[in-house]
Amino acid sequence: MDTISIGPLVLDAGRLFAFLAFAALVFAARLSERRYGPEMGPWAWKTGLWALAGARLVYVLLHLGSFTQDPLSILYLWQGGFSPWGALAAALMVTFLSFRSERRQLATATALLGGAALLLLALGSIPLGPRLEGRTLPDIRLEMVGGERDGERVALSRWSGKPLLVNLWATWCPPCRREMPLLAELAERSEEVVFLMVDQGEGREEIARFLVERDLTFPNVLRDPGRLLAESFEVSGLPTTLLFDERGRLVHARMGEVSRAWLEEHIARLVRDE
Repeated sequence: MDTISIGPLVLDAGRLFAFLAFAALVFAARLSERRYGPEMGPWAWKTGLWALAGARLVYVLLHLGSFTQDPLSILYLWQGGFSPWGALAAALMVTFLSFRSERRQLATATALLGGAALLLLALGSIPLGPRLEGRTLPDIRLEMVGGERDGERVALSRWSGKPLLVNLWATWCPPCRREMPLLAELAERSEEVVFLMVDQGEGREEIARFLVERDLTFPNVLRDPGRLLAESFEVSGLPTTLLFDERGRLVHARMGEVSRAWLEEHIARLVRDE
């Protein structure tokens, strides 16, 4: 997973690297003001804001079907969902419009923009930890919560042969609570992908009470009191969503609250690659 842990704080590496590249752009632009004019600093800030807007806009347009079901989710930037091509297009457009009549400033700004892009690519190539993709679902037994099998310990291997979406969560986790209605909706209508909601470290009564109070229904809720699944995949924060193919191999891991667009895209990809 592309995350960075700083003590108890877990950060999305992609967003952190984008911020660092933007900070470098602003710093370089301010340094260039003495030679190329005071317009360079404001240009860098304006470019960053428009790049963010462009990245989001293009992502929304590419996943318009998902966002039309919940238009307000367009504003949920913390869920992720940005197009690097949209960011680049917006940044280049702002740069050209800002300095179209000043060729010297235009060349300098374009060079600074290119440097920031190269820095972002370099940061993104840094290995952040062991590669998780390709690991298989561990052969462990967890306790079912609710339904006819309430209290029964079952092996995760019983769901082998079909694509799996495994969500690691806890009742105390705010982003877990926010994304669970969406997960319940998709789990109910999904026929090709099995959803496993695996609580980390909590008691059966606490989990069952939470689901009843929130009016949430899932076909498969499991309890992992020893956090064995989180340990197997070196999960450092909740919620975490793990996607497995029909052979039980991990194909994608995502830490943090997921959006409808992200879920629908990756579920469709799982089914297509089946």
